[in-house]
Amino acid sequence: MSPREIKTTRKVEIMPHCRKQQSEKSQQGFTMVEVIIVLVMIGVMSAIAIPGIMKWLPDYRLKSAARDLYSNFQQIRIFALKENKEWAIVFDVTNNRYYLCSDDGADNDWSGTNDNIGSGDNTIYQTVDLQTYKSGIKFAHGEATLDVSGAVHPGDDVTYAGDVVVFNSRGTGSAGYAYLDHQENSTSYVVGTLTSGSIQLKKWKATTWE
Repeated sequence: MSPREIKTTRKVEIMPHCRKQQSEKSQQGFTMVEVIIVLVMIGVMSAIAIPGIMKWLPDYRLKSAARDLYSNFQQIRIFALKENKEWAIVFDVTNNRYYLCSDDGADNDWSGTNDNIGSGDNTIYQTVDLQTYKSGIKFAHGEATLDVSGAVHPGDDVTYAGDVVVFNSRGTGSAGYAYLDHQENSTSYVVGTLTSGSIQLKKWKATTWE
């Protein structure tokens, strides 16, 4: 056998052996050290991320509650225009709820007996319970020291007369505001309406509403 043939034969014998070793190694999977390293990395990342998420979550839920109230103001205004009749939102401040209502009942009073707690004679289209958002969402103004007009906040977190906002068939209605915050009392939103029917949503930014 010539030297060239010997060299070729060795290559043929070595290559299958190398592939076998690589195949056996790939089938062994992760080593215990590798698994431990991965678990430690996951633990470190969780320790860093969880506090940030816990701080972010109440603000996110509060923003959702404020946006939903804003959308509900828009919704009842549209209903009032389309149906050529009054629609209202009745606030239950004590229990942190509000009711979208399509009729003020036999007493012709949106805030009549038990109407503000949802058991009066108003026709309720939808009930919104702030507790369902979690994180202690409630009617309150948190750290805000001023009301929307820039005056010292009077402490009244739903300023509508009788705690009711009404839109009429022309799309105009009650003027007032509802303030919202969460369990940390560090972030506040205000949602309100002007007599023109304009709807506003603002957030407290340290010294002013924006």
